[in-house]
Amino acid sequence: MTAFRYIFADKPGVARALGRLAALWCCAVAAASASGQQLEHGPRTAESLAQRVFALADKQQFSEIELLLATLAESHPTSSARVAAVLYASERTYAAGNRPQAAAWLKPLASAAPEPFQTAVDDALAWCEVNPSDLKVSTARLLEMADLHTASSFAPVAMQLRAEKLIAAARTDEAIFVYHALVAEFPHSRLTPAHLLSVARLHHDLNQQPEAWDYLQRLVTDYPDADQMDAALYLGVQIAQRLGHDESVRGWLQKLVTQHEESPYWPDAALRLAEQQVAARDVAVAKILVERILGNAEISRDLTTRAQFLLVRLAVTESDWDVVETRSQNILNDNPGEPIKTLARFWHAEAAYRHGEQEIAFARYLDLSLAIAGRKEAWLGVVPLRLGQIEAQRQKWSTALEWANLAAKEYPQYSRMHEIDYVRGRSLAGLARFEEARDLPHCCKLPSAASSSAAGTRPLSVMRSCSATMATPAMSPMPDYASKKLKPNSPRRP
Repeated sequence: MTAFRYIFADKPGVARALGRLAALWCCAVAAASASGQQLEHGPRTAESLAQRVFALADKQQFSEIELLLATLAESHPTSSARVAAVLYASERTYAAGNRPQAAAWLKPLASAAPEPFQTAVDDALAWCEVNPSDLKVSTARLLEMADLHTASSFAPVAMQLRAEKLIAAARTDEAIFVYHALVAEFPHSRLTPAHLLSVARLHHDLNQQPEAWDYLQRLVTDYPDADQMDAALYLGVQIAQRLGHDESVRGWLQKLVTQHEESPYWPDAALRLAEQQVAARDVAVAKILVERILGNAEISRDLTTRAQFLLVRLAVTESDWDVVETRSQNILNDNPGEPIKTLARFWHAEAAYRHGEQEIAFARYLDLSLAIAGRKEAWLGVVPLRLGQIEAQRQKWSTALEWANLAAKEYPQYSRMHEIDYVRGRSLAGLARFEEARDLPHCCKLPSAASSSAAGTRPLSVMRSCSATMATPAMSPMPDYASKKLKPNSPRRP
């Protein structure tokens, strides 16, 4: 009976008239189930035939519907189930763009449909005379028809076809207007969740995030069982991030991960949630999520690499530098893309640095400095900083100063500028340039000339302890997968 409710969702009177038929059908299904039979395998009742039509129409297997409708017309010409089957099959083929076929199925019922179906049949036939995908037909005329012909479910389908055509023609503002009219005029249509998601996407694409957020909230709140819920939650996470709604980001991510494990969005959502758990130092939960993600054989190479890199971050959180070095090397062996490649190279070098392997760390950081030449991301200031720190530990004050000056010049927004100034100050002190050292804005108290003999020995331990507090480089922004268009009215999303 689902299709009956869909067809007449906006017509409570018609729905009530079908109540008795619905009850009888449910009893028949229950009796068939109790006897271990399937209804469609028993007698060729109107209800069983109609049920098969509904299933085929949802799968868009229209060629197989023809024979079933002919059988219904011959054996059950006045059955309500037959009319409902014709209406639903016609609507689905109309949505697929085959208006002539929809009209051909409806015309035999033009004057023979039992009440309360006749109005719906006449309404559907009126829509079959108009091609909503033809932009020569004005949107104003279609909206006028939508006001006049609302007895069947064809109106929201026709207006959706028009909106999709407008989007393809880059007439986005007009498409948004159509979707606004749709959700206002047909709030109880089965297509409303898809329309809410579509208009939210359009607002999102135009960077109208508050409007997009409002429509998504309505979808999630008013239609909790909608087929589009996973896509709505996924898009909502990105919009909430842009709006700074951190609590909603966490809540919607959690809902998507826990309630929609079969969704194509689940692996990326689970990885995002795991990244949040790592940032919150909830290592145990993050590990469980990452293991589940990597256990999914269907995830993309990009997601696999991101998940493997998250294991590196987990090892960093636990200061397990052996694991950091091994896992980062494994990632580099797979030749990942950016930004993971640079991040993995950094942690590969950092692992050697934390082990006290200066020569190895210096070589790795030097290679990384050549690879990032010209890039200005603030966190990359750590690379020349580390090179300067290693040279200072070797008491090579001139080269240490050069690296520190390079870090200050090329990465002025680096968050640990006081560490750069510390290396500059210690290097200048090591070169007996005390006045210059004291002029540095973030420099700590430096030794006087009288105690300069100690200047060469102190930086080693002090700089190690200073560098151990260095902030972890920020992760790259998450890919905007949800901006990929999914056809709102498709029975199953890819």
